[in-house]
Amino acid sequence: MKAKALTFVRILVFTVLLVVGLWYATEVFKPAAISRQSWKGYLKEDSGNVDVLFAGTSHVYSAINPDVVDASGNETFHSYVLSGSGQSIALTYYTIKEALRTQHPKVVALEAFRIIGKQKMAENNAMANFHYMPVSLNKVEALFATTEATSRERVGMSLVTYHSRWQELKRSDFKIKRVETTKSGETVTTTKDNVQAELRGYSEVENTETVEPLPETVESINQAAWQENYPWLLRIAQLCKDNDCKLVLFWTPNAMKGQQTYIAEVRRKLSADYPGVTYIDYNSLTKTGAVKYDRDFADQTHVNVNGARIVSADMGKRLAALVEEK
Repeated sequence: MKAKALTFVRILVFTVLLVVGLWYATEVFKPAAISRQSWKGYLKEDSGNVDVLFAGTSHVYSAINPDVVDASGNETFHSYVLSGSGQSIALTYYTIKEALRTQHPKVVALEAFRIIGKQKMAENNAMANFHYMPVSLNKVEALFATTEATSRERVGMSLVTYHSRWQELKRSDFKIKRVETTKSGETVTTTKDNVQAELRGYSEVENTETVEPLPETVESINQAAWQENYPWLLRIAQLCKDNDCKLVLFWTPNAMKGQQTYIAEVRRKLSADYPGVTYIDYNSLTKTGAVKYDRDFADQTHVNVNGARIVSADMGKRLAALVEEK
């Protein structure tokens, strides 16, 4: 009996050491800044400091500059961008859910362009989104819900992707968790350094490209994409309601086909289920001339630094009123 118990203990100890060793190696080999999703900066925020959380795709981190947003709102609130390249609506749900563990924003502003995309993300986008997300059961659930089975190993275990970095490792790579002090003196644990940490998730896009807008409407929506994504949008709306967050759905300026058709459908459907949602379509700025196709775009779907200043300034004014309502 004692022999069996001893064998069990040895197996248990070995398993624990193996799991911890793999986790540590994964964090060490992971490079410091391949993602534009700044969990490091977000986790460093004082508890309760984030009043407005921006979520969604790369459209968000290229168009929303928190410094401009907050200044335009007369510094009455503090905002943060926690978006990711090619992020699906499904993963945005899990991102917001994770974010709400440490902050209690008054407003969650979701850029809803991906309502037309696939629930399962491309592998490169999935890696950029997952590899810096805090480890939790929420992350595991998100992995199975939003990635293809064929790429799940590389997305879920970054060691598989980055093990060849062993010759590039530096002393800083071994410091995987950073205990830091916030401005108020609160001690927090953050993740590896990230290039967007100091900009609160914003990513400056300097180049300018003249784009030609495609037709704004289409005869019918992509039903397959809609059936995949709309239930996740409902889950986000319910998550915000349960956490007493005002939900704002917005669309940054872009020149893609059929945007107005999808925006109208989202408003029609979601308004019936969640009448308190606010909608902002920044494609309207291209019609007034405030945003120009030959000056303020970096490509077909992203605005540049100048476009971001325009969108962010308007967003700040709108949010000031919403935050005051809360």
